[in-house]
Amino acid sequence: MSLYQRIRLVVLFMLCAYQALANADDRLQISYPELPKEDATFQPSLHYLEKLLVLALDNSGYPYELRPVSVGVISEKRSHNYLTVERYKVHWMMTSAFHEESLIPIKIPLYKGLIGWRIFLIRTSDINRFSNLSDIDALRKENAGQAHDWPDTTILKNNGFSVVPMYSSEGRFNFLYRERCDYIPRSVLEIWKDLASAKGEHISVETTLALHYPAAYYFFVAPGETEIATAIEQGLHNAIQKGEFEKLFRQYFLTDIQRANLKNRRIFDVENPLFSGSDVLQNKRLWFNPEAY
Repeated sequence: MSLYQRIRLVVLFMLCAYQALANADDRLQISYPELPKEDATFQPSLHYLEKLLVLALDNSGYPYELRPVSVGVISEKRSHNYLTVERYKVHWMMTSAFHEESLIPIKIPLYKGLIGWRIFLIRTSDINRFSNLSDIDALRKENAGQAHDWPDTTILKNNGFSVVPMYSSEGRFNFLYRERCDYIPRSVLEIWKDLASAKGEHISVETTLALHYPAAYYFFVAPGETEIATAIEQGLHNAIQKGEFEKLFRQYFLTDIQRANLKNRRIFDVENPLFSGSDVLQNKRLWFNPEAY
């Protein structure tokens, strides 16, 4: 190889390396909290959200680099703070005025609002009693067990339900066993995992009733990261248009939805004072409808 050819190869290599670096610099740098391995109960649901984020970015038309950040199991309040200081750039959280005021919300419900469809863990001995409850006022008189810091506690109280606050998630089944509460409303996403962890024959899922209120998990983006927010929103809309969002949703939740048999239950609709997305509710395509499953 001549000297000229060697120089030419070196120059070409340097140009390729420079172009690769330039392309890398053009990519959106997107970080999110790594899935906590110790939170095994809800791993499938969390994996769905992680895959949905990738699906949105793949459909966004933006080049990107996605990087998980190890933070362990954290509360949404702490995640809000981490987003504010940009420890990472995006996270999925239950929407609230607090989150929407200081972060960038992508107002597309990631679970299609399924988090607001609630059925009940009850004592097996109470199955007949609950199936004979005549109306929502009869249900309001029963004592609902809810964690003291869950937003659902506020929602139920504001709708006139009797609520018994629980201070330990591990002890919630004892609340039922010891008759300190009569039922524990849980979303269709959660209740079957709860039932499996009860490990006993004295807890059942009630089969005739359901509560429904508007509730949504959104992707929230760190303040100032408008380009990332635009990419995620654009990608979600494209995934919805192509049917890929629905395909992923069904892949993870169709079995639980069909098991819940919502379309054959009496459904009590109540208001959610914490949800301010009346405009989002108008787009029926974004929301779960039991009749479609």
